[in-house]
Amino acid sequence: MAEAVRVKGLRELLAVTDKLPKHAKREVRDALRSSAEPVRQTAELNFRTTFPGREGASRFGISVRKVGTISVEQRKRRTTGKRLDFAKLQMADVLIPALDSNEREIVNRVDAVLDDLERKWGRP
Repeated sequence: MAEAVRVKGLRELLAVTDKLPKHAKREVRDALRSSAEPVRQTAELNFRTTFPGREGASRFGISVRKVGTISVEQRKRRTTGKRLDFAKLQMADVLIPALDSNEREIVNRVDAVLDDLERKWGRP
C-alpha cells in the first residue's frame, strides 16, 4: 500500500521553473496538478460510498507546493469535534486506496508532463 508516489527531481523541477516566464511556470504547475486528478476523483467517489450522507464533506482539492509535493487533501475546513479520528479514517478508507488504485496512471501522467516540458522548453 503506497502512501505517496515519489518523483525524484520534482523539487528541482519546480525550482527551475523560476527561471521560466511566468506563464510557463503556471503551465508547469497546472500540468502537475492535472496529473493528480484521477486520485482526487477516486477519493471523492470513495468518500461518497464509505461515508454516505456526508456528501458535503467530499470536497477534495489538489495542491502543488514549491517544496516538491503534489497532494490531494480535504478542502472542507469545518469540524464538529464529534469524531476525533475522522482525518485518520479519511486517510485509511478514502485517500490511500484512491492513491493505490491510480498509482500507475499518476506515474504515466507525470512522465508525460515531463516529456512535454522537455519538448517545449528543452533541458535546463
